[in-house]
Amino acid sequence: KEGYLEIFSFIKGVFKRDLSWYSILKTFTYLLPEEMWFKEMALKETGQRKILEIKASIGYLENDEAKLNKINSFIEAAKKDSVISKDFEVPDLQDVTKIKVKDEDMLDLKFSLSLKSGQ
Repeated sequence: KEGYLEIFSFIKGVFKRDLSWYSILKTFTYLLPEEMWFKEMALKETGQRKILEIKASIGYLENDEAKLNKINSFIEAAKKDSVISKDFEVPDLQDVTKIKVKDEDMLDLKFSLSLKSGQ
């Protein structure tokens, strides 16, 4: 919880518009499969666009296909979720890298979600 509170404070300071970050972060917590975890969240500004970048990892599944299926399920759930879709465009999976940690194959991921125009 403390990590999310730090992220919440940072995000609230960056965005001038009062988004419901508590609801957004809580929703991500429910959507995230147990084999997947966030490692980093950062807000970037590219020209007029504000983008939430999320770095995550997934592991502890029998094979890469199962991991990719979990990733796709997460993206689909985020697309359909009313809390996320209210303020953000469709999540975009930008990068997937296979890594090995203590004999376990994992995937490192990078997602981005653009804040909807006019917000």
